[in-house]
Amino acid sequence: MSFSLETSPLTLACQLMSVESVTPNDGGIFSQLIKIFSASTDQIYCIEWGQTKNLYVRWGTSGPHMCFAGHVDVVPPGDSALWSFPAFQATHLNGWIYGRGAADMKGAIGCFLYSLWKHLKNNSIQGSYSILLTSDEEGHGIDGIQKMVPWLQEKQEKIDHILIGEPTGSKVGEVLQVGRRGSITGTLTFSGIQGHIAYQDLCDNPMPRFIHCLSELISCPIDLGDSQFECSSFHLIGVEPVAIAMNVSPAYAKAQFGVRFNAHQNFDSISEYLHHVCQKHSSSYLLDLTFHGSEFLTQDLAWITCVSSAIEHVIGLSPKLTTRGGTTDGRFLKNLAPVLEIGMPETTIHQVNERVRVEDFECLSSIYTQILQEYEKFYRI
Repeated sequence: MSFSLETSPLTLACQLMSVESVTPNDGGIFSQLIKIFSASTDQIYCIEWGQTKNLYVRWGTSGPHMCFAGHVDVVPPGDSALWSFPAFQATHLNGWIYGRGAADMKGAIGCFLYSLWKHLKNNSIQGSYSILLTSDEEGHGIDGIQKMVPWLQEKQEKIDHILIGEPTGSKVGEVLQVGRRGSITGTLTFSGIQGHIAYQDLCDNPMPRFIHCLSELISCPIDLGDSQFECSSFHLIGVEPVAIAMNVSPAYAKAQFGVRFNAHQNFDSISEYLHHVCQKHSSSYLLDLTFHGSEFLTQDLAWITCVSSAIEHVIGLSPKLTTRGGTTDGRFLKNLAPVLEIGMPETTIHQVNERVRVEDFECLSSIYTQILQEYEKFYRI
């Protein structure tokens, strides 16, 4: 399939959605975009680490420099029998577009590529614009933007402002993401002695103390948060084991979990808190933690005003500023420039029958177009 930036944001987004680009595979999207962009700039870089490809394209050489960022990889569709339509065939029905990536985030990429391309063609640009895309945001996140940030710094690429097309809110333009909480995932294992449940003196069932520990972790927030961030909190994902027999107590109990934390916490403080709670319930446990990134909060008032003004111009309402939701590549990009996020509604992301309203494509594209116009007013005139 050949992509076209000349038709509409909806058409381009549907073309992107029709490519099976399950993380960390870009599905050939970058090679198609390179063909399109090579005629308008000589600053195109497709950098590959491991199985991950990353695309950086820049127009202009001076500042100010605004960058659109995003990811073309998607999560797997899961059981295809549960989908009403093929996951990688953008399908239009009753005012909706169905398909994996519609909301997260090929829909937004189609919109900002279309808006930026049109803006570059119709205006004399002072300064620079760029796009930065990865195929490793939904996966391990190791070979994508996390590595592109130091690569850009080594090349002395000065970026002044970054806009990510991540899903935000329940309606287009409803919220403007000015930050995100940090993320830790982990496993917690309580050890015991397997045995017959009728002979409690001969075995040690870890489940009762394990349940009490999880109950405390789930029910008690780690802190109270503040005006900018929700409280830091523990989220249970899964529990093992499945009983091997109805009369056998398990030798261990294991839980997978995630922690979302605000600016009042860090990896060390979260680790200390979790150990403190676990030690109250067991003297024999194992806690294994993985750090995925710290929180970030953009406080560049001019940048926030620029984007908020564009949103209000299009939808007639000022967006709510928020830091809620999942982690994004903003946790890495914050080291380059102030980061804001606005994209398609987040209501169906990662779900079966992921979908976006047809009208949302035109609305979001209009917002991106207005942001480009506002950027010219705020920073270049």
